[in-house]
Amino acid sequence: MPECAFCDHMGPLTLEHKISKWIGKLFPGEKPSFYIGGTPHKERRFPAVAKNWKARVVCGTCNTGWMHKIEDDVKPLLKALIASDIAIPISASAARSLSIFAFKTAVVHNHADMRGKAFFSKRVRSAFRRRHFIPMCANIWICGVKEYMNGVQAMTTYYRSQVGTSQEFLTYVFTCGFGHVVLQVMAVEYAGRIELRSLEGFEDVAIQIWPESSTFIWPVRNTLGPNDFVAFANRWGHVRPIL
Repeated sequence: MPECAFCDHMGPLTLEHKISKWIGKLFPGEKPSFYIGGTPHKERRFPAVAKNWKARVVCGTCNTGWMHKIEDDVKPLLKALIASDIAIPISASAARSLSIFAFKTAVVHNHADMRGKAFFSKRVRSAFRRRHFIPMCANIWICGVKEYMNGVQAMTTYYRSQVGTSQEFLTYVFTCGFGHVVLQVMAVEYAGRIELRSLEGFEDVAIQIWPESSTFIWPVRNTLGPNDFVAFANRWGHVRPIL
């Protein structure tokens, strides 16, 4: 019996848009690209019309209730960032709204493409539903795109790495981009405390908005190039633990 990704409901699930329906409508006629990858060199690409990016992973109560409110809360800000035609100050509160949206979308994508257990525990997903609590194992960034992406791209990647010679940890990375915006969620499944460093090259481009963020002005000065999306999505492919 299928179970909702966020609550205890067991039974028929509704079709949830993996990328928000209203975002897809900003790019009529375009065919977004959705990637599922296990390593940076093994991606499967699925072109599809954005409105058809759906998965049965949540119940009707979650889909039309608190999840819909997250979309309503972030839509005016995110729509303006996608267009990126005016200067917008991004406060800590605005950064949190973007982070909540990004984490919700990352969980939906994980449940849509997972073949085993969910990456985030049921306790974490329930806490997010009840209090919009984002776990400390998750880090979230936003970056600008110099040339307008007339469409939507999304990518999920999973990496298994080692600390020292024996202890393993699992990393889940979700990256999505549209217009002038790219959002990225990176989360680590590890019993202890660990800090990771990504591949070099994007330090001056990605602005961290979770767990901490200070006010900044959008559009940002340093941006991704027109062909940088996949490289940015894969920047955690060979992480180096900082112990």
